[in-house]
Amino acid sequence: MPRKAITKKDKGIAGFFGTGPLESAIRGSRFDVQEEMEILIGLARDPDPKVALPALRQFRAVLKEIATLNSMFGSVQQTKKIEGHNEVVEQKVSTSTLLTNLRKGNEQDDQQDPPHEIHRPLDS
Repeated sequence: MPRKAITKKDKGIAGFFGTGPLESAIRGSRFDVQEEMEILIGLARDPDPKVALPALRQFRAVLKEIATLNSMFGSVQQTKKIEGHNEVVEQKVSTSTLLTNLRKGNEQDDQQDPPHEIHRPLDS
């Protein structure tokens, strides 16, 4: 079988390592995110649990991926020190949460805690 000459447009196997051919193929098929979500939701609503449960897992994975890529997750680290009997116990807790939850928590803390005042001794 004679080999086809590789042109600038057709990069052969090298095309697998770039995003150009992939982008062109997706654009040419007119496949979009809305269609992907409609397919996943349709599968998640299937009455057969062998179809619905994997579709729900995939749906949640897609949602998590979108949230991660859009920087919607944040980490919180809290440190608690307890002193007593000549020893210090330190406990660190780290968790990830949606940034909207962090913002709500910060707003609630601001509303509950009065502003801190700094008292300086009066110069005599």
